[in-house]
Amino acid sequence: MAGTKVDILEISVESYRTLLENFPVYFRLVRWPFLFLAGVACLLTALDHAGLTLAAAWVFLAIDVMVMLPVVTAWHRLVLLGFGNPTVRSDYSFGWEEWLYIKCTLVLLAIYAAGGFAYYFAVDWALRVVPSAIMGLLVLPVWLGLMGLFARLCLTLPAAAIGRTLSMADGFTATVGNTWRIALLYLLISLPAGFLSLLFIAMTDSAEGDTEALSLADFLQVIVGMTPGFLFVPIYVAALSLIYRQLFLAPPPAPAGNGTVS
Repeated sequence: MAGTKVDILEISVESYRTLLENFPVYFRLVRWPFLFLAGVACLLTALDHAGLTLAAAWVFLAIDVMVMLPVVTAWHRLVLLGFGNPTVRSDYSFGWEEWLYIKCTLVLLAIYAAGGFAYYFAVDWALRVVPSAIMGLLVLPVWLGLMGLFARLCLTLPAAAIGRTLSMADGFTATVGNTWRIALLYLLISLPAGFLSLLFIAMTDSAEGDTEALSLADFLQVIVGMTPGFLFVPIYVAALSLIYRQLFLAPPPAPAGNGTVS
């Protein structure tokens, strides 16, 4: 509903609480994708180290998106429809909702890419006419504002995960007045993720050896470095789902945390 204010603190807390109370459910969803992607990451690391590919990161990103898609859509459904709802398709599977999700994702990626190029060229131009000190103060708030605007378009994703269609125009209209609230919401829930990622980077950097040959420790560092991302995927997905739920759905009747999902 247009004009409804998104509750930042409520969504932040519930996004984390949902994962903590239902972690066994998420673990069952993500365990095999994590092992598969860890193997792919190790293989691409070896190929990249051998000089056989210069695009290992992009290849991994594409594979990652496809492999994690059923995990993401299942988590959307569980948050929106209830963890105790026996009618919710909550296993790792690929149905028509996933195809709808892919369609929405491709449209959003095209918009994101176009916006990213525009932002880059705008900043490049501004650096030539605006003092760097002023630009340094403007870059973060401008970027946050743009991310808030983009997130308002992304409400098509939780809708797709439960088999509904929501136009970007309707999602954008429903979130009028919430751009900065949504931007601050994602900044807030990203703080623990950023801290944990920096901690993992520091741990892996301190463990690096002097040898140029790949070792078991190098592969372990790759796997450990993937962990924060997997832990925070359900946080970000839940936040978007909860925004959608506040605006378009009633809360699910069954409380989260009973761990009855099969």
